[in-house]
Amino acid sequence: MRQRLIILLGSFSFGVMITNAIFLYFVGSGRDDKEQVFAVDVSAMSAQQSTSQTFSVTSGLLMLLTVGSGSHAIFDRFVWSLSACGCCRAGGRFENLFLRGCCKSVGYYLVIFLVVAVVALATCIVVIRASVEEGVDRNTMPSLVFQNQTEVTEKENFDFNEFINDINAQDYSFLKGYALEFGVSLFIYYPIVETVLFSGIIGCGLVPILGGRPYAMRQEAKMQSVVRHVCPTELA
Repeated sequence: MRQRLIILLGSFSFGVMITNAIFLYFVGSGRDDKEQVFAVDVSAMSAQQSTSQTFSVTSGLLMLLTVGSGSHAIFDRFVWSLSACGCCRAGGRFENLFLRGCCKSVGYYLVIFLVVAVVALATCIVVIRASVEEGVDRNTMPSLVFQNQTEVTEKENFDFNEFINDINAQDYSFLKGYALEFGVSLFIYYPIVETVLFSGIIGCGLVPILGGRPYAMRQEAKMQSVVRHVCPTELA
């Protein structure tokens, strides 16, 4: 259960990171993320009248649903494969290279390290985006101002109502993009990635992980053939 929560945290953090990274890409490259790529015209007819509505797909939305959602699905699949890695466990390829039992949880600790790194990187990217949207000059470092106790007590009291009124809904607009990116990644890209990996098309059934089910069946048949040819005295 704890491992599943860690993986979920990593998936959430990666989604936030890739959503804000795409925004920073458009800002840094000078491209307009609101530029329309194509439009979809949806018409609905009823007994009384017909209505038509046009949905425009911008370059920012297109990149979010392709690069963002696709990379998110690949990241989720990679984390799950890493957490279930049995290379250092009994029967694994590297079981004899390490002391028995000392590295059986190496996949679990690698997942923790990866999730911590993704959370840290996502936090940095969110802070950079907030600074860009606030118009902070990133070429100058803010100076430290030391105030004495008298100046601190002379500050105005915090007005909660004023703070609520100053909240701009546009500051949290990236949450809509993240929800859309996460939904497309979870319900469209992830099943496609799983199906391709399971079929073994990429690895032609010969490469570990990419070989999918055909590779696993070949390995199992090879192990069974070895067991059948082993002398009974050797098993004793």
